[in-house]
Amino acid sequence: MPANSDIRIIKDRVLPALLIGVLLTTVAAAQSPVGTTITYQGQQYSWTVYAEGDTVENYVMADSYGEDFAFYSMCGKTVLVAMAAGWCGPCQDLAGDLGKELQQYGNQGFAAVEVLTENSRGQLPSQSDLQSWRNSFGLDRIPVIGPESNQMASDIYAFEADGYIPSTSVIGPDMTVLSLDEGAGQRGGPSIDSFL
Repeated sequence: MPANSDIRIIKDRVLPALLIGVLLTTVAAAQSPVGTTITYQGQQYSWTVYAEGDTVENYVMADSYGEDFAFYSMCGKTVLVAMAAGWCGPCQDLAGDLGKELQQYGNQGFAAVEVLTENSRGQLPSQSDLQSWRNSFGLDRIPVIGPESNQMASDIYAFEADGYIPSTSVIGPDMTVLSLDEGAGQRGGPSIDSFL
């Protein structure tokens, strides 16, 4: 686990609530997503995650403007999906960089989506939380979305292969996963232009 105390394992806060009597649902994908199991404080947590080449589900969530945002509205673009939580310092750093990446690559068919999985209190984000996140990091041109229910939160964790945030995944113009779950320390990996 990274030394930075702001990077927390998702299951530390969200997964126990989601997994009580319910195994995370399998998302609709072209190929069967793979399962991930991690052990934390002696307890195992499992959920289904995408693999490279899988077609992502058309998630529909409210954005920071109160409008429904559908993942498939990004068809035809290479999309960076950034998973974040309001209590996570490194997530805030990444959010500050998203606007710069959009500015650099936006005219080349690049788009980004910020998924705020929790607010600063570890709860599902409200409309106000999404607006605050958008305004705090200047994400006016990037959809900031958040799950509206525990079920929706469990579905969107299909992008989380290791349980750590922040993380980013890249979806191709045909809505297939090109790169999955790069953590904050891994963002030095493949650059956006390698996917364009």
